[in-house]
Amino acid sequence: KVVDFKFPKELSALIDLKLSEEASEQTTLVDLCKKIFQYSVKTGHPHFINQIFAGLDVHGLAGSWITDTLNSSQSVNF
Repeated sequence: KVVDFKFPKELSALIDLKLSEEASEQTTLVDLCKKIFQYSVKTGHPHFINQIFAGLDVHGLAGSWITDTLNSSQSVNF
């Protein structure tokens, strides 16, 4: 499924994005991430094609995983 579409009012009822003074439990954060993934557009899906995206680029995905894992800057300073 490319997207599990919901209107903004439906999403705000499904996903609580309010800021709190207290820290959240790890399970709460994981559940929030799962909901965000569920309702986001899957740009890597084979049926998703538009003028910017056209499927998954495995080399780009691998590069993204590496830079995200290393948490290093991708900018160049001269």
